[in-house]
Amino acid sequence: MLRFCLYVSTCRLARGSAMEEVYHLVAGARASNRRLSVSGTLIFSGTYFAQYLEGPEENLSLLFQRICRDPRHGQIRVLLDSRRERREFPRRSLQFSGPSMFVDRHIGQFFDEDLQGQQRKLAVGQLLQMMRGTTQAIADGRRLPPRSNCSGSEVDQFLLESPA
Repeated sequence: MLRFCLYVSTCRLARGSAMEEVYHLVAGARASNRRLSVSGTLIFSGTYFAQYLEGPEENLSLLFQRICRDPRHGQIRVLLDSRRERREFPRRSLQFSGPSMFVDRHIGQFFDEDLQGQQRKLAVGQLLQMMRGTTQAIADGRRLPPRSNCSGSEVDQFLLESPA
């Protein structure tokens, strides 16, 4: 059984050097994730991070503790944390997608206290779909992922496939 976690956080990096630091972070994370048998995807919008990680329970717990102590992340919000049989992103130790205003607005809504219930579930589903689309677009050599249209029921199905 694998553990998976989807979280968002604010970026505490200085605007002028953020991309360079994020590229450095990604290079180190890819090597570390391979050693830990962790896979996933990271979206950096320029303002926010959104990351989906999956792997062995103990390894993912250690990695997430390290992320929580990392001064580059602020206001970490866990959107999903559960278990599942198969990987969502099996081919990548860490897929990365850089800045986008659309992505920035989408991730930013998770820091609005009014986002709750079905509306929150729908937003989580859209973020997951965006991550899937970005990963597939990069694998296919396309520059832009398809627009997401993930429904709340898809999030329900995702969670049903991920027994606690």
